[in-house]
Amino acid sequence: MEAVALIDYIGESNDDEISFNQGDIIKILDKESDRYWYVAELNGQRGFVLRKHIHVLRHPWYKGKISRLQASAMLAKPGNPIGAFLIRCSETEAEEFSLSVKYGKNLIQHFKVL
Repeated sequence: MEAVALIDYIGESNDDEISFNQGDIIKILDKESDRYWYVAELNGQRGFVLRKHIHVLRHPWYKGKISRLQASAMLAKPGNPIGAFLIRCSETEAEEFSLSVKYGKNLIQHFKVL
């Protein structure tokens, strides 16, 4: 399960909290152990995230407010097959969406959803 960070947050250095920036996609590993905290992972770092600081994504293909560049980087990762896609918020049009699709080895195309 994935979540998008709602704010910039710097974790406490003596705790096991993850630091993140608004818009980061965080992998949720456990959301049942604690009422207020999730066990999560970001960039290989594992720790705790306050649930009020993130929004759990309902669909793995919906990435929320990420940039075109971030979408391209996600889709270009090894293991993503041709045809892999994601939906994200448009960077230029409020309340609009964009579709990003991998159509070649490292070729990504972006479309405005009408």
